[in-house]
Parts: sequence; structure tokens; C-alpha cells
Amino acid sequence: ALADALAFGSVRVSPDKTATAHLYVNSKILKSNGEDVAIAVELIDISGKQLMKKTYKHRVTEYQLEDPRSKGTDLYLAIFNLAAKDIAKVIRKQKPKKVVQLDAIEEMRFAESFSPGYFSSYLKTSQSGKTKLLALPAENDAMLNRVKSIRIKDQMFVDNMQVDYENLRDDMNEDYVLWQKQSFTESKAARE
Repeated sequence: ALADALAFGSVRVSPDKTATAHLYVNSKILKSNGEDVAIAVELIDISGKQLMKKTYKHRVTEYQLEDPRSKGTDLYLAIFNLAAKDIAKVIRKQKPKKVVQLDAIEEMRFAESFSPGYFSSYLKTSQSGKTKLLALPAENDAMLNRVKSIRIKDQMFVDNMQVDYENLRDDMNEDYVLWQKQSFTESKAARE
């Protein structure tokens, strides 16, 4: 849903926040029983600033379940699209100056993970987790140039890993859709 919102350069799945990125979307399934779904979504930038925190709820209807146009699709797609739309709205409000600053923090955070002794002096992270950019190394800094080449390879690795995530999603999709339909019937009957 985030990739389809077309508000981002790239959307990548990562198991945690050790991957450096401008933005992190952390979400948690609060409820999922086939009929009702609730998710908590939090959007944080790399500086540690929370940009959005919201809970979304959706109830699947009998119409959605029986609609031939939705055959084989995720019945919860509406909630994911709504969350993606809200995230895109927040992102579009980002000022260009802030985006440039986030670029620099992202680059320094990545560099710091490889050489903390050298790059830690460029960032300051508070106890609450907020990161500020103090300075930047010179463009021709030898250490920075080495880290930039490592970063390109890291991004290629993460991009290649996305294929595995997509294959996993595709492999389990049929079973997942079947679970949604069967769980819908049971959840609706229990509620009624």
C-alpha cells in the first residue's frame, strides 16, 4: 500500500530499525479475526521525531467477502490503503530543508555504524532517542567516500532481500485469503 501511494522513492521491508532510512513505519496488529482488523501505525523519521501515531480499525462486510472483483485479494487492503494515504499526507508536508537534513542524518548514522569513533562526533543523540546533526565531514573525506561505496552495496543487498519478502507474501497469499474468509464466517457467527 505504501509503494502504491507513490509518495516515496522506495519502500523497503526491514525486520528492525538497524537499516538506515529517512522514515520508519512501525506497525502492530491489535486485532485480526477475519471480520475485524485493528492496527496501530507509527511514523518516525531518522532523527527520532514521531510524525504520526494512529490506530486504524476496519470491519470486513459480507459484500467485500462475496465480491468477485476482490477474489484472491486481501480483505484488509482498505485499512492498509488508508494508513498509506495518511502517511503520504504527512510526508508531502515535509519541508525541503528538513528532507536535506534527514538525508545527512541518514548518511552519518550509516557511517557511524561502521566507524563509530570517527563519525560519532557528527551526531548527537539524546537519551530520549532524538538525533541532531552537529556537522558534516568534507565532501572529499576519505572515510566518508569508503562508507558511501559500502552503503551502495548495502542498499543493493536490501533491494535483493525485498524479492524474498515478496516471494514469501506470494507463497502464503492463497492460504492467507482462505484463512480470512473462514475466520470471517466464524467471527461473524460468534459476534452475532
